[in-house]
Amino acid sequence: MVQVEVVRAETVKPSSPTPDHLRRLELSFLDQVSPPVFMPIVLFFPDDGVHSDQEKGDRIKESLSEALTLYYPLAGRVKDNLYVDCNDEGVLYVEARVRCQLYDILRDPVPKVLNEFLPVELDDVKELPVAVQVLTACLPMQNLLYIQALHL
Repeated sequence: MVQVEVVRAETVKPSSPTPDHLRRLELSFLDQVSPPVFMPIVLFFPDDGVHSDQEKGDRIKESLSEALTLYYPLAGRVKDNLYVDCNDEGVLYVEARVRCQLYDILRDPVPKVLNEFLPVELDDVKELPVAVQVLTACLPMQNLLYIQALHL
């Protein structure tokens, strides 16, 4: 059984504010009539043995904050499935520890078990365009960066 222990959860905001003239992004007709598509991305990276989990998490948050300045709609909220309010509210960022070995999950992937790695429940996404979860496996040399892109 997979045990995911949340270490910290917070909102990461863009490093610079979105200009006023870019505060509203209209969704196209196709975006409006299409059902939301959830695109999870899992990135594996080795433990470098030099930086602590805290240092790596801080660097990921810093990079995410800088990226949100360039991709400002991701830090906003989808409103009525008509537009993105690019209000710089930020994205959900979760750091967690996983009580399992990566090999066990990859050897026999079970969708219900894999859902444990999601930063939010699939039916609880509300207006979030993106959520990010960083997982540290209890087996050394394994870290996961789980990015869940929502409403895209």
